[in-house]
Amino acid sequence: MIKIARRKEPKTSRSVASILRENIFTLFNFMLFSLSVLVMFTRSYKDLLFMLIIVANIIIGITTEIKAKRALDKLQILVTAKYRVSNLLEVLTKQPESANVVEMEDLIKGQFVILSSGDQVPADCKIVHGEAGVDESMLTGESHSISKKLGDEILSGTTVISGQVIGEIEEIGANSKVAKLTESAKVFKLAHSDLRSGVNTILKWISIGIIPTLILLVFTQFDTTTYEGWSRGILRTSAGAIGMIPEGLVLLISMNFALAALILSKKNVLVTELNSVETLARVNEIILDKTGTITDGSVVVSSITAVGDAKICEFAFTGLRTVALLPGGTKTSDAIIEYLDNNGFSNAFADHQIEKKNSFSSVHKSSSVVVKYMHNGEEVYAEFVLGAPEMLLNSSSAQFVKAREIVDEAAQNGCRVLVFLQIVADKTAVFVVKAQEHIRESAKEIIQYFQDSGVHVQIVSGDSENTVRYIGQQVGVTDIIGRALPETKLEVVQKLQDDGKVVAMTGDGVNDILALKNADLGIVVANAAPACKTVANLVLVDSDFSHLPAVLGQGRRIIANIERVASLFLVKTFYSIGLTAFTIATDGVYPFYPRHLTVVSALTIGLPALLLSLGRNNQKYKPGFLKRVLKFSVPWGIAIAVIVKLVWSITASQVYSLIALFILSFVVLIVKSRPLFSWRGIVVILVAISFVLFVLLDVKVYNFL
Repeated sequence: MIKIARRKEPKTSRSVASILRENIFTLFNFMLFSLSVLVMFTRSYKDLLFMLIIVANIIIGITTEIKAKRALDKLQILVTAKYRVSNLLEVLTKQPESANVVEMEDLIKGQFVILSSGDQVPADCKIVHGEAGVDESMLTGESHSISKKLGDEILSGTTVISGQVIGEIEEIGANSKVAKLTESAKVFKLAHSDLRSGVNTILKWISIGIIPTLILLVFTQFDTTTYEGWSRGILRTSAGAIGMIPEGLVLLISMNFALAALILSKKNVLVTELNSVETLARVNEIILDKTGTITDGSVVVSSITAVGDAKICEFAFTGLRTVALLPGGTKTSDAIIEYLDNNGFSNAFADHQIEKKNSFSSVHKSSSVVVKYMHNGEEVYAEFVLGAPEMLLNSSSAQFVKAREIVDEAAQNGCRVLVFLQIVADKTAVFVVKAQEHIRESAKEIIQYFQDSGVHVQIVSGDSENTVRYIGQQVGVTDIIGRALPETKLEVVQKLQDDGKVVAMTGDGVNDILALKNADLGIVVANAAPACKTVANLVLVDSDFSHLPAVLGQGRRIIANIERVASLFLVKTFYSIGLTAFTIATDGVYPFYPRHLTVVSALTIGLPALLLSLGRNNQKYKPGFLKRVLKFSVPWGIAIAVIVKLVWSITASQVYSLIALFILSFVVLIVKSRPLFSWRGIVVILVAISFVLFVLLDVKVYNFL
């Protein structure tokens, strides 16, 4: 089978379940192929019809997977980062756009990489030209920018949010400073699948029992004295084997996963592992990262408040805009500029007026400019400072005390607060700038959807607890953890899993990797750190959190529908086992040839199962897939075997036994197709009509039975 959008899987880390499934599937295919060869020797070519149906199933499955693979490959291209590189001489003498464009995995130590606003840093670099503001929240969880200048180091996983730099690659890949965080995430871990686990268990026991059972069946069915005796023995033994093998079940599950991935790809959801679609349907605990998930990473200034006698005027806003435009500005600086534009203040001091400027410093946590202008024929100097309240409000004056009160109140409400000072001569005007992260429009609605679906939601973020609590209140989440380290997030995931929870984790930064890797389902947005995307199960290519209900819906559809059709396949397996056991115990004749079981299987299982597996179904997930399937299939299988054996014992007629088998299998189809007042009822009616027509035509024309 074709593997869709699977991460590279080291041989040493492949799951036992995966190996078992593939080996059993290969074993069953080999057995069916061998049986077809044996049947050919009998020259009863109509008993080879089962191979045509199996080939048709394989073609449908592979076609669906190829379509899914192509769609997912297109999405994969969208989330693959590319970088501009060149040697230093070329970069300094030509436009940066002339540099070569390479993918991240093609970068090498010693290259010079050009990083502009919005680029994620792919390796540990030393700045050799330019300056920029860098967001290190990927590493620290803190939502602020750090100014980087010539000679400074920028680490892989961080993001350039303003300016442009040329960095010399010093360390890359496993040697980078974030490698310790990502090292444990490199081992492939197949997402747990309740369906896969249950089906594997069933297939394992069938594969263990089928060979000795068939050996015993051989001794009761073969008459070695004549060619006809050999032929009948081969056909009856083949029928017993074909009946016991749920040949279409694995293909149907694989096809449904591929189809779900194809549907989701059209919604810009990249499924890196097919089982992940099912996993989300089983999730009962989801941990949301704040930045990039609930918020979109942007900042909006809500107000600029004058403190005390300060006046908001054109002069003050001109100075504020001048400071905000300095290189190395933060997301809040950009938000201030947008706020001023929206309120009609678009002026900044000209370059010739600026006497001194200091870009944002992580040490002083502020930026400033000093300007010279003419006032009443005299030169006047004014200083404008923008920075963190704790660094600037260091006076005991009434104005500063009042400003601290405003700052404290705003911080309690989750605002990101900066202070702006206008200093002219001995007079200082104080302004408080209140900003907030922009919450995604769909966040509250989607969180409510999960909560209504029985999924507990909590927010775990590296940002301040006040900010996280405020964001949580806005979207309806009360369970929050702030100032969370990478180890904290991992501990939260593991504790929930120890309590029996199925945990989904969203994130976008290197500090989220350990938790994403260990969660049952890792979900990231397209602009997440590259290392995050390598361990994620789902990538939201357009960074739209609102696609998750569609993923949940596909998972529910797969689980509920596959449980429905698995019961159909396994009823056939168990009545075949029952008939074989009764035949061996009584030293009798197996009542069917392969063609008989092929007809019943095609009408009551094959086509109906395909249609039933594709229908909409939003039934909530309930644990215990294997138990429920066996609880239904085993009693029905045994009951059908007993009744058919009685009919055969009384009539010794393959036709009557076949009709009895069809009627009982048809009853099972009716039970598993409920409610019938829908398209499912039409399918059931068509199955009944098809069988009647087949029998009538066969008696008069084909003599197939």
